[in-house]
Parts: sequence; structure tokens; C-alpha cells
Amino acid sequence: MFRTNITQGNSCQAVSHKTSLATQEGFCVDPVDVKFSSTSAFLEISTGELKVFVELPDESHRVLFYSIDLKMTLTREIKSVVDFDGSVTQEWYSDNNESIYGMGQYVNGELNYRAAPLQLIQYNTEAVVPFFVSTRQYGILWDNYAWGMFNSPENELDVNSTSFVPRESGTYWFYVVDVSAVWDTGEFTLSLTDSISKTIHTCEHKLHNMPNSVSCKFKKLEAKRSYIVSFSQSRMRAPKVFYNSMETYLKTSLHAKSGNVIDYYFVHGKTVDGTIKGYRIISGTAFMLPRWAYGFWQCKERYHTQEELLESARQFRNRSIPVDNIVQDWQYWGKLGWGPHWVSCYSKIYARLTKIHRTNLSILIREV
Repeated sequence: MFRTNITQGNSCQAVSHKTSLATQEGFCVDPVDVKFSSTSAFLEISTGELKVFVELPDESHRVLFYSIDLKMTLTREIKSVVDFDGSVTQEWYSDNNESIYGMGQYVNGELNYRAAPLQLIQYNTEAVVPFFVSTRQYGILWDNYAWGMFNSPENELDVNSTSFVPRESGTYWFYVVDVSAVWDTGEFTLSLTDSISKTIHTCEHKLHNMPNSVSCKFKKLEAKRSYIVSFSQSRMRAPKVFYNSMETYLKTSLHAKSGNVIDYYFVHGKTVDGTIKGYRIISGTAFMLPRWAYGFWQCKERYHTQEELLESARQFRNRSIPVDNIVQDWQYWGKLGWGPHWVSCYSKIYARLTKIHRTNLSILIREV
């Protein structure tokens, strides 16, 4: 693995005083032999599996990553920006021969996030992990926990024109902003209708906890053909829509609104598993959960009374339906207000819980 830090000027103080939520404090890696050499153009850093070049002639000092035999370009920096407004941006070269996986859990249902605009912020239905792996034998851990963007979109769609004309044929990512404010019903639909063939390309989500932004992937769009843009009827006002073309967005980028240093870890692995192993070394090994936690979890929107919950638990066991955990979701507190009122609302339940636990069934309570 290879850590890169970029600051304004020659200041190292920003790096030495930086805290991290992404890395395990004091993590260590197996020692490797490292060789340094330089020319007027490059500083070369070599290990047994990796060659890294740092450009010297200009102020950019771009970093380039290659396989040890130089036959494979893993990736290379395009641009690094530590801006005076307090934001940071890092871009690496990428093309259609590469696939990108990771970045956490999003509602768009896609796996390959090359050129995909993703907002890096937690929501009820989305979880951000600032790490991605590439099919080119590397991964990147972005060590910045400020609000940010993955693959910031470069084009804005004029939603008032109601049409979209692709410049190139291929796949496009659409990025819709202010979704939770515009669609108040929990249903979101964006459709592109081919004006000639009448083929409809649809991106649809139905969530009661809609995230603030949604990324939609539309495949096989034809250049210079008009597509009619339409949204679901629950729309309260026109949203902002941006897009990237996978044919021309030849980079992977990460942007953070706050930061005085670019800090990322390049992790090399001959396989995806090997790359993820490096990530686990940096971030820390995940602990094994108790055995009961790996079984089936029964969770519905909520149980309304303690008797309803307990009767469900009894019926699972009486009918020999395998279940290991049953969840009491929210609003069991009635008029007491949001918060942990389990004891007040469910009286004399501990004796009953003891009987349920004896059947190897755990009950989990949502308190907030």
C-alpha cells in the first residue's frame, strides 16, 4: 500500500495534526524492501510488486502507479487540488475497460460505479464507505470524512426543456438532487422515452426514507437522438438533474467540501480479495458477531403491543419456523414521545422475555 498526502505549499503540519475515522490507529504492515531512484523527470519508488512514479518538473507532482514489470498501468493521478476555500479534490485516470466497486450502500441497485455521481453523506437508507476497488488490481481509501462527492457530475440537464440529446452513444449516469424535498410520497421515478422507437428507460425507487440524491444509470442511449424526460406525478417542483457520460468521463474523482490536505491510501492487490485484505489492515479487522446474530432476523414496520410481539415469537416457535431474532421497531412508546420508554410501555415483560430466551430467540429493541 502507498499513502499520498498533498497540502498547500510545503506544510506538513496539516498531516501531522490530522485525525482519522477511517484508519485504525497504529496499524502496521509487513515490511517490504523499497528502492528509490530519480531522474530529472521522476522520482521512482519500487517494491517487489509495485512501481510508483512522482512527476518532478512542475508543481502538480502527479503520482503514477504501475505493475512491477511496467506492463500494466494501475492508475495515475490527473489532478490534485487543495483549494483556498477549504475544499479538496483528487482525480485519477479511468476508462471503460475498468470497473469500480464499493463506496458503501446506495439505493440505485447498481454495482459498477465507474463515472457514477454519488453523494458522500449518510441517510437512513444509505451508508457511505469511502473505499473502492478496481478491476485493475488496486483500491483507494479516501481518508476524509467531510461532506463530499464521488465522481462529481460535469453536465447539468435543463429540466425545463423536457428533452435530453446525448452527444455520444452509450451509458449515462443521471444524478438527481433534492429528491427527499421534491418527492414527498416516498416514490421517485425518472423516465427517458426514445422519441423515435418510444422505448422507455426508467429509474424508479420507492422508499419512505428517501435520500437527498439518487443516481440513475441509463444504458444504450443513442447519440443525437432526442429522449423525453419525465418525472413521477408526485413531483412538487422541478429538481436539479446532472449527468455523466461513461464514454467521456475518463476519470474517478473524490471531492470533499472541507479539508486542508488530500489524504488517501493506494492499496495494491492481485485480486479483489487481496485489495480488500489491504483495506482491512488499514481500517481494522472486523470482529465476529455472536453466533445468534447470523441467523434470520424477523423485522416488520412495528409491533403495536407487547402481546402482539410475544405472540408472534410464540407462533414462530410453535410452527417450527427458524428465526433467531425478532425486532421491536419504533412508536411502541405511544404518547410518551420519541425515545427509550421500553420499560414504561411494556410492563412485566422481563419475565416473559426470559421464557422466550430459553427457546434461543433474541429480542432487539429500537430505543431511538
